[in-house]
Amino acid sequence: MPWVNLGLLAQRTGDAAAALAPLHEATRLAPGCAEAWHGLGTALQLLGRDGEAEAAHRRALALDPRHLLARANLGRALRAQNRLEEAAAAYHAALALRPDHAETRWNLAVTDFLRGDWAAAWEGAEWRWRVPGFPTRPRGFAQPLWQGEPAPGRTLLLHAEQGFGDTLMMLRYLPQAAASGARLLLELPAALLPLAAGLPAEPVAEGSPSPPSTCTARC
Repeated sequence: MPWVNLGLLAQRTGDAAAALAPLHEATRLAPGCAEAWHGLGTALQLLGRDGEAEAAHRRALALDPRHLLARANLGRALRAQNRLEEAAAAYHAALALRPDHAETRWNLAVTDFLRGDWAAAWEGAEWRWRVPGFPTRPRGFAQPLWQGEPAPGRTLLLHAEQGFGDTLMMLRYLPQAAASGARLLLELPAALLPLAAGLPAEPVAEGSPSPPSTCTARC
């Protein structure tokens, strides 16, 4: 439908507010079109109107229960309202339709972190590498990934993966890594290197050659 396409085009160009009018018109002209309701829901989400987005996604699903993205985006709308158990259920329902949908796997992992289900969250977080456009990519180290096992006599390279906030949060676990018995190398962006003072690791500036290591981990 042209009105749906016009609304989706406005969203893709970063103007969610401009998407509302054509998408409302689409739902008025074709109230039985699931894609129109889903498009309206995504525009409302981008504007932070999560309760309205939830209602739109539910309308889409009433029309087409197998609409994968409407079900996954319902999970996002519920999570934004801090309704974490309902959000997780919506993501699981989406994955029942398509178990290999990486973005839904990643969003479920984020929800599991918020719920405190650490085992499921860490397992699901590995799907982030399969999400198109994910802001970081695997470094492709030849060394094996450290799994937390004792590592006396080994050299463990810990490296920042995502933003400063995640890196700062993970630095608290350096003493546990040091307890493995490994020699620790800590690769950080230059702006964070001063924080390495006093930590049980040898600092390495991001982008500079790293000393040889036998295993790696991300922080």
